[in-house]
Amino acid sequence: MTMYSSMDGILNKKRREIAETNVNLLKEGLITIAHSEDVEGMISSPHGVKYVIDGLLKTPDAGSIKMRTVWIIDKGQVRPRFVTAYPI
Repeated sequence: MTMYSSMDGILNKKRREIAETNVNLLKEGLITIAHSEDVEGMISSPHGVKYVIDGLLKTPDAGSIKMRTVWIIDKGQVRPRFVTAYPI
């Protein structure tokens, strides 16, 4: 094993740790929006009811982005599931 391959392994591990941290921050932020903000709209479909919820998503650099999130409660279910999110 060379010094370079050892460093590559360390860097790849660090990148994975950062990516996992960012994914967890995103997940927690989206759930926080769903729990703390008002529903902006409801859309009924044959699959269930979609809920549109807007809110601020905190970023790792201490900023924030206004996001629109969409959740659905599928027919026959009681718990919402995440559909999509995008900046607005």
